[in-house]
Amino acid sequence: MFIFISSLVFIFFIKNDTKKIKLTLFSTIASIGFLFFIYLLFNYLTLGSFASENQRVNNELDTFWFDTYVDFVGLINLANPFFYLKTFDYLSKTKIIISFILIFIDLIFWYLSIYILKKNKNLFVKYLIVVALINALFTFFSAMIQGIEPLGIRLLFNSSYLFWFALLIIIRENNIVSDKLLYIICFVTLFYNTCFIVKIPTNFIFYKNAVEHIVKSKKSIPIYYYDDEKKIITTEYKVPFINKSFSYIHENKQPNYIYKAILRMVNPTIEFLDHKPLENTQKTIYSSEINNFIEKKKAH
Repeated sequence: MFIFISSLVFIFFIKNDTKKIKLTLFSTIASIGFLFFIYLLFNYLTLGSFASENQRVNNELDTFWFDTYVDFVGLINLANPFFYLKTFDYLSKTKIIISFILIFIDLIFWYLSIYILKKNKNLFVKYLIVVALINALFTFFSAMIQGIEPLGIRLLFNSSYLFWFALLIIIRENNIVSDKLLYIICFVTLFYNTCFIVKIPTNFIFYKNAVEHIVKSKKSIPIYYYDDEKKIITTEYKVPFINKSFSYIHENKQPNYIYKAILRMVNPTIEFLDHKPLENTQKTIYSSEINNFIEKKKAH
């Protein structure tokens, strides 16, 4: 939907001497827009909203501005071809210094990107750039208003894909760098992101079997409540050369996060409780049950 709206905006960037292209693009977008209208109308009539946006309103004002800052950092990371910058909680000087260094690297990539874009004369490339940037801004404001997860590779994939596809066309057309260097950049990016993903693997099958075992012991469609002590798993990183270290809390490494993800996959209708249930029933799954089962399994 955002790409569709961004494409409409691009029509105003086309000069008057390209009326045929402008008319063709407009008719194509209008046809796609009609299909979008039918889809959204169907959602509204059957679900009561266009895309369940009424269930994702950000009411947590205490974290609103920090979440918005995190989304902004994710947005400027769009020009970085190597790594996605994850913001820190800024509880130590080391974290602040590292975070600002990474943000500065992003700004350097933006400077290089603007330098490359100045060499473009291709209308198709202009289309890709306009759509990529406007789509990214729409995604940013949507995340800010709805309070969805921080902007990262997944949510900004459409923009990053179009943005770097456009830069690649300009680089090849103007011979800015060699094909060998482009290959090295792609290889380094793939290698880094692969290592980043698998650096601390979680035994998904092990946790999945434990969760499924508890689910099967329940008599009806279960509900889930996290009743364990709020234990937080922290990961410590050591900074080379300066003999400093800092800790970071990875959300996707917390047991409660893992259990919820698996439970949602096993049974999409499961209900997650924020408060302790009034009575213990056979349909309630407690995180302590899963943890006890895991501990017994590890002991054997």
